[in-house]
Amino acid sequence: MVSATRPLVLAGRRFESARLPLDELNPAAGPAAEASARLDLETPDASDDDLFNRILWRAIRGDTVPYPEPKRVSVKELTLAR
Repeated sequence: MVSATRPLVLAGRRFESARLPLDELNPAAGPAAEASARLDLETPDASDDDLFNRILWRAIRGDTVPYPEPKRVSVKELTLAR
């Protein structure tokens, strides 16, 4: 059995204990739940990827961390990066 009071070390990597309760469910009501309910997640590629990513971002990062703006890259920059 692994102790929950000290970090776990496997293969030279250190793993910290969870900082949030892992058995806590997301709220059944609220803006994120309502927006998620409108998405078609049963059919592949049917939902709006950007909207889904924004819902996940707010759920994970909260309202205080701004959603990152899209990066625009030219074909030339992509070619040079390889």
